[in-house]
Amino acid sequence: MEQFFKKSFYFDSSRERNISVEWSRGCKEVFISENGQELAKFNGSKELIQGVTLQTTKGENLYVKAFVRPFRWEVKLGDRYLINSYNHSQDSLKSTSNIFYFIAIALILILLLIATIRGFESVMWFHWVMLLNYLHIAVYFACGYFLRKGILWTYYVGTALYIANSVWFLYSMVESGNPGSGIFLSLIRGIFIYYLVKAFKHVNTLRKHQQDAQVKTSIDLLDS
Repeated sequence: MEQFFKKSFYFDSSRERNISVEWSRGCKEVFISENGQELAKFNGSKELIQGVTLQTTKGENLYVKAFVRPFRWEVKLGDRYLINSYNHSQDSLKSTSNIFYFIAIALILILLLIATIRGFESVMWFHWVMLLNYLHIAVYFACGYFLRKGILWTYYVGTALYIANSVWFLYSMVESGNPGSGIFLSLIRGIFIYYLVKAFKHVNTLRKHQQDAQVKTSIDLLDS
């Protein structure tokens, strides 16, 4: 007898409505149902890996997608992830938080390199420029930490600060008339900015998901 696996995804915290996905080993057969009522059947996983849109019993758009290595299910009602759904944007969020850590560490290494070249004794460690760099390092570390915790506004703060700081750095480099190693540092900054901007879509997706969840919770409280 064919062995089947099952996972349930819930519309809200009441768990009254659910989507169940049952699949055999190797996804030779896949059944998708809502509260026990079958919505679709698939022979093989090809369509599901690409993602399919179904209709719930109430005519709502239900998106189902299978991810492999490791095997996971993404289930969304419109743009909102159901409870227990795999959320690809959350993985991207962890990677984005790491970017802020890398930025902070890179800034520390640059300051140490400058101190090594000039001599630690000659560096004005409490000059306002250095104090500003310390503040930036603290902000980037904080953005990385809190972004990983799901506090999304820290992404916008950290990204805006880094872009503004990079523009100022580029302007200062041009004004000095002697770019030197600044060209290499500008390229590094450009790479960081590229990945931060690339994460914008995923952060916005998560923000919308959080807002939808808050609205749904508020409606549940009003109805209770």
